[in-house]
Amino acid sequence: MRIYNAKPIFLTGPLKEEKPIRITVSAIGRRLSILANLQYHLAKLPLTESLLNQITETVREFQIRRTYKIIDELMIDGAPIKLWQVQRKAAIKSHQFKEIKPILEAYIQHRRDVLEDEKSLG
Repeated sequence: MRIYNAKPIFLTGPLKEEKPIRITVSAIGRRLSILANLQYHLAKLPLTESLLNQITETVREFQIRRTYKIIDELMIDGAPIKLWQVQRKAAIKSHQFKEIKPILEAYIQHRRDVLEDEKSLG
């Protein structure tokens, strides 16, 4: 049950840090000092295992979160968004970037629409 008490603490930390950190079982275990329990006794902790399955992210999810952060920073700065620059800053290989490119294009369009709506209302 210890991990349930730490959930809000853990999730706010890595998501707010300057350099994004992939949320994995190992990262959570190290941060909470319970890595050995998670590695060796997770089968005996079904509720904890369920929670970890919900909050851990795949490499692809982490790449998308990392690129979203870069896109948001570029939009705040008012800089033009060039996907090749986003790819370079996020350090994502070309073949992996091709897979997430449509998701990023949709996100950029959505963010632009939101910003335009805010300007027209405000």
